[in-house]
Amino acid sequence: MGENCYNAPALRKGIELVELLAASEKPLTLTEITQALASNANMTTRLIRTLQDMGWIYEQTGKAYVLSMQPLTLFRTLLDKNTFRSAAQKHAISLWEESGECVHISQLSEDKQTSIMLDSWETTRHMIRIAPAAGSSSDLFHLSGSGKLQLAWQLGLFDDYKHRGPLVKKTATTITSYKRLQQEVQLTKERGWGVDNEEGGEGILCLSAPIFDMTNTLAGTICMSVLKMYYPTIEHLIQTFQKNICATAAAISHELGYRKN
Repeated sequence: MGENCYNAPALRKGIELVELLAASEKPLTLTEITQALASNANMTTRLIRTLQDMGWIYEQTGKAYVLSMQPLTLFRTLLDKNTFRSAAQKHAISLWEESGECVHISQLSEDKQTSIMLDSWETTRHMIRIAPAAGSSSDLFHLSGSGKLQLAWQLGLFDDYKHRGPLVKKTATTITSYKRLQQEVQLTKERGWGVDNEEGGEGILCLSAPIFDMTNTLAGTICMSVLKMYYPTIEHLIQTFQKNICATAAAISHELGYRKN
């Protein structure tokens, strides 16, 4: 990045620039990038040139810049190295093919601040996208069945979550009380699976199961998301697929070396 640019602040700005372009829905000009990064034009220009040389960004007509597909190669490499994802894929795909519904697998980030969607297979029943795209993340654990599983089995995560502030309300059924959330998390752990009863989005129901590794630690989760128009109640979804999703989670856990005591 050049002798004057190769330092921690510049590296941070370079990463922020990549994140900025990734999140933007349109190409950004030098001025827009400089303002968004709270930087100066000279610094921004050097960062842009370096990232262009590396093939990470390119210039469109009108002196505006967009992110290239190059970062995806790193993302794909990281995914391919993920042991949990490798073990979960074939079993998750079997559940998806058998059910015809949306199936996705998630894992807690290393800093335990977010849940990351590693893979998702959309339903074959309709054209409405239900699950977020692979690589997306959420730090709102109370809104999903998978998030409640993380809160139930990750030691200390619930106490940490309580210090983040008031629970975000998304729908009429979102849990907004930590006392009520603690009860739901305890119930989730006792029965061994979690639900999202339109708590994260209206008209969407989810059923999740935990996946454990050889150390008997929660390795990740598998979830099925459906439209309420096909399953009028959460009980209907549970009755239809609870055994299937729990069996799939157990098969993945076994492949990861988990042996129930």
